[in-house]
Amino acid sequence: MSLPDFLQFTPVEVSGRSHRWEPRQQVEFIAALARGVPLVEAARLVGKSRSTAYALRRQPGAGSFTAAWVAALNYAKERRRAGRDVSGG
Repeated sequence: MSLPDFLQFTPVEVSGRSHRWEPRQQVEFIAALARGVPLVEAARLVGKSRSTAYALRRQPGAGSFTAAWVAALNYAKERRRAGRDVSGG
């Protein structure tokens, strides 16, 4: 199974911050959103918080991450609408 295009985004480069999001965490967060996991829980799953997720979106160079976030939410919404299980498994 191939990855949805939105999972092939460019992670945000953030350095020198205690709430730094590693590229792996960014991908896992977006994937969780795509599965329909609520935002707070998706952030918690990667060891982060809702507030740092939104802070990451505000960083310079976050356009690809932000687009992936929106696409993942839309993907989960469409899957729910189609009656598919978005929780994975």
